[in-house]
Amino acid sequence: MTLSVNWNNKLWINTLFSGFILILLIILAFPLHAQQIKILPLGNSITYDTIVTDARPMGIKTSYRYRLYNLLSSNGYNFDFIGSESTGADSLPAGFADHAGFPGITTSQLLTLLQTGRNYVVDPVNGFCELPFCNQNYLTYYKPDVILLHIGTNDLSLGTAEATVITSLINILNEIDAYEASVGNTVPVILCQIINRMGPLASGNHLATSNYNDLMATMVASRPADEIILVNMEDNAGIDYRPVADGGDMVDTWHPAYSGYYKMGQLFYNQINTYDFTPVLDNATISINENLPNGTTVNTLSGRDFDPGTSLTYSKISGSTAFDVATNGAITVANSAALDYETTPQFTISVRVSDGAKTDDATITINLNNVNEAPALSNPGATVSFTEGNSPVQLTSTITVSDIDNTQLQGATIQITGNFQSGEDVLSFTSANGITGSYSSGTLTLSGTAALANYQTALRSVTYSNTSENPNTSARTVTFTVNDGVLPSNSVSKNITVLGTNDAPVLANIETGTISYTEGDGQVQVT
Repeated sequence: MTLSVNWNNKLWINTLFSGFILILLIILAFPLHAQQIKILPLGNSITYDTIVTDARPMGIKTSYRYRLYNLLSSNGYNFDFIGSESTGADSLPAGFADHAGFPGITTSQLLTLLQTGRNYVVDPVNGFCELPFCNQNYLTYYKPDVILLHIGTNDLSLGTAEATVITSLINILNEIDAYEASVGNTVPVILCQIINRMGPLASGNHLATSNYNDLMATMVASRPADEIILVNMEDNAGIDYRPVADGGDMVDTWHPAYSGYYKMGQLFYNQINTYDFTPVLDNATISINENLPNGTTVNTLSGRDFDPGTSLTYSKISGSTAFDVATNGAITVANSAALDYETTPQFTISVRVSDGAKTDDATITINLNNVNEAPALSNPGATVSFTEGNSPVQLTSTITVSDIDNTQLQGATIQITGNFQSGEDVLSFTSANGITGSYSSGTLTLSGTAALANYQTALRSVTYSNTSENPNTSARTVTFTVNDGVLPSNSVSKNITVLGTNDAPVLANIETGTISYTEGDGQVQVT
């Protein structure tokens, strides 16, 4: 089938130019919002904007998307068009020419494309890959928040029975349901009762299209749980199905001229503008460090609502008591003691976003990062005593070494931190189990990578002695620390009582020779 179209038609050119000027004015007057709500225009050549014989450049093929973009952006909607196809980039701002319109595609082929990413219209044998990597789900890849669906025209043109086309359409809706279940969000589908055909009658010229649309309305009514917004594009857009040359809105049998697309975009907007969309809150996984203090904000929820000017509030429905959720979406630590990687490395909370009328729930998974924690010392024991002249005394037989996230230590320090007496005080250790010791000026340093138990044994084997025969008897304070190579432990201390003794006097260096005394002599010195 070949149709000849005159693209010098003044109505098309004048309308297109006026629309282009309009969008420039809109862009200047209204700053583009952050792209949050992702809209997937999904369908066939009517979404793509192509006709049977089409010499137009790709940059001006905007379909209904041009008019819809103007209306949404100028009325405060926060959105982006998404999809693997791109037409209309000369008229639409960067990023807004994307869509998922596939010329010639049928409902069953569209289902396959959604499931695999492969387009069997372009490549009937292998299926042309419309994604960077195929055999993956199209919806999962693009993650739409809203779908605009106009499909069925090509099925009817091939003579497929209307009821059969509806069955394929049901399969598409089921595929969307499966995607919704996988992400935990509702994805509204704005489903069109498709436009009719060009002919002599302004009201439409193809009975099968009308029959298909009637069956579609019945089918949608049977799916009340789905968020489907049925749009009667056939009758309510105001499209005149006569040719452009006769004052109508059709450029060929199946496709509107710009005036028809303008009306489609207007009706899409009217439905969107009057519908209260459910806010969207995505499931998410975040990672935080363990042991964060109470009140720390670890994340802030960010829901999306297609309705402009909507204030969203947040709450926690259930889940771990280690976290709270504020109405502004801030997730904060409520029980710091629970944030222990070794005990509970993962938490989940169920959260809700509300626009005041509708809600959406999500699950937030919070994984703890295993942060190195310092080793710990405890129970150094009571005061020990050293008596002058006695053997070295063991400092402690009870000290305990632990480390919640390490099985080995790298070193230890035993230091006389109170009343150290140079030239008197000595700390001693015999190297063992890969641990060596070095003593200097009141500090005994232990080194070597060894198990916790070996370091505990090493600390318990350290002794104190005093080399003075007349020691300073002030109580000494000894402080213990260990380290894991990164962090030192806490310090624990104990006292040493130093006792002196009353030593007997000592005589020495008396002459060994015999002295002589003669009777009648005077006194003789003994030594």
